Amino acid sequence: QARSRCTAIPSQIPFTLAELRREFNTSFADCLVNKPLESLGFWLINRQVLVTPMRRLPPSGRPGLDGGSDDADSAASWSLSESVREALSVPADGEPALVVRAVPMDRLEATLERMRKDPAQQQMPLVPACSGVYRLDDYRLRSKHTVNVGSDDCEQRSWTHLAAFGVLRRPRTEADYPVCVGEAK
Repeated sequence: QARSRCTAIPSQIPFTLAELRREFNTSFADCLVNKPLESLGFWLINRQVLVTPMRRLPPSGRPGLDGGSDDADSAASWSLSESVREALSVPADGEPALVVRAVPMDRLEATLERMRKDPAQQQMPLVPACSGVYRLDDYRLRSKHTVNVGSDDCEQRSWTHLAAFGVLRRPRTEADYPVCVGEAK
């Protein structure tokens, strides 16, 4: 490893893990001392200091997005393209929109494992939800209620919007559990 940090501005915006590695190799070949490029993982760091790990995952054996075989880089490439899309959708003010930090793969894996065990270091996977009410003509039943996950506005047709809130898309750890599960019959 080089003693000093190496920084560079990319010659092109990479949208896949292969493009990121190629750009990294072009820009930082002098910084890699006895370290093969494949032994490195990457952290994507956006303006809100949210970090996303970029690493090659073993093939899952499932079909890939294009219907062919699962590419080991496809999940990482998808994360990269989404991070770049989100970072560039915010107006630029001259500051970097996204920083890529290369680290040895074993350090990336150890840090990622530590972060996954601590919910305080994880971004909550929130999705919008809303609740609404529909007033029925039958005085005995009065009304019926709905919760719509994925929308923050339940005012549609004859429904009246009551509230909008965020819900967890998935549990972060075993400590996250549902407090209310309902189903219409």
